[in-house]
Formats: sequence, structure tokens, C-alpha cells
Amino acid sequence: PAAQLAVPAHAARLDPHHHLRERLRPRGRGRRPHPVRIRDSGPRPRHGGRLGHRAEAISTHPFLSRLGLDVLDPQTTIKKVKSRLLNKSFQRRRFTSLLLDQGFLAGLGNYLRSEILFVARIHPTLRPIDCNSDQISALAKAALKIPQQSYKTKGITNDLQLVEKLKADGYKRRDYRHWVFNREERPCYICDTAIIKDVSGGRRYYFCPHCQAK
Repeated sequence: PAAQLAVPAHAARLDPHHHLRERLRPRGRGRRPHPVRIRDSGPRPRHGGRLGHRAEAISTHPFLSRLGLDVLDPQTTIKKVKSRLLNKSFQRRRFTSLLLDQGFLAGLGNYLRSEILFVARIHPTLRPIDCNSDQISALAKAALKIPQQSYKTKGITNDLQLVEKLKADGYKRRDYRHWVFNREERPCYICDTAIIKDVSGGRRYYFCPHCQAK
């Protein structure tokens, strides 16, 4: 499948002889990122070391230079994400498109979009400018917590304590993995309301109409 390459902002500060270990994010059904290595095609140094992807090449690359904050980068903080949400360049865009824009936050995919918005209790068709300060804070926190948990747990975005309970009750992975994604017409784990599936820009998303009411 087609893939998106997320290179963190801190890559530009790495020593040019450093070998970058990045995450290739395949599209489709919430597949987990897997590590790849980016190799510089330039000459090797005299003493046999390998050159990493040079900082200057990253900063001037037509795609890499436009990437937003990497959600898996330890240097990306909630405060930085909040600042991005309040930026005039982004605050009037609907979350259905904004959270898939790698220029906004690098590393978010389709299933993460739905899961982040559910955890933050925000309706997918709202915009940052429509949200109050508590919602912005909740979204900034979820935008980091959910991808990081997903990366560590091979794609599980649901509450981990709830996951253990559901496992013990005999639920299969496809049933306990997510809060809302791919759970159309099934009951919300919080309020029992049926999950809704909708489409924006050809990409499906899911939400709870009660927990994420406008």
C-alpha cells in the first residue's frame, strides 16, 4: 500500500554522520508504523563511517521541510501542539482534514484521527476555532498520548485496563482494539450509544454522537 514517511523536526539538528531511524506509516486499516532507515546516497567518509541523511538536505527537501511536529518525538510537547492548534494557519480547518495533514502533525493516520477526537470528546466536523480552552488542551494531550500508546502496543488505542477486561470476557482483538474506529453501529464503551461511520474526502471516520456532541 501507499505509505507516508514521517521525519521528525529534530532530525535537522542531528549530526550529519548520524543514521536516521524513522517510521514508515502504511495506509489502510490502521496498520502499525514500522522502522526503516534513510540512507544518504552521498560519498562515504574516509574512515569507513556511514553518512546519515544530512541536516541541510532535510531542511530544504520540498516534502520533508514542510512536515509538522512528529507525534512520536519526545521533544514534541502538549504545549507545542496547543500552540499549533491555535495557529491562524490551522484554526479554521475542520478536524476531519486537519488531523490527516502531515504539515500539521506528522505521523497521524486515519484510525488515529477518529481515536484522538473521541478521547478528546470533540466532534470530527468542528474546527480548532470552535473549541474552548479545555477542549484544545484535551485534544493536544490526546494527539500525543494515543499515537504513542498505539506505537507501544501494536495498534491498540482503547483504554488498556478496559482492554484487559474485554480480553478476559472473551472479546477478540478487532473488538477491543479501538474506542470507535471500525465499530460502526456497535455500542460506545462509555455511553452505549451506537457508533456512527461517516466519510470525508474519501476517508472514513467514526465517532460517538453522544460523547462527541457538538
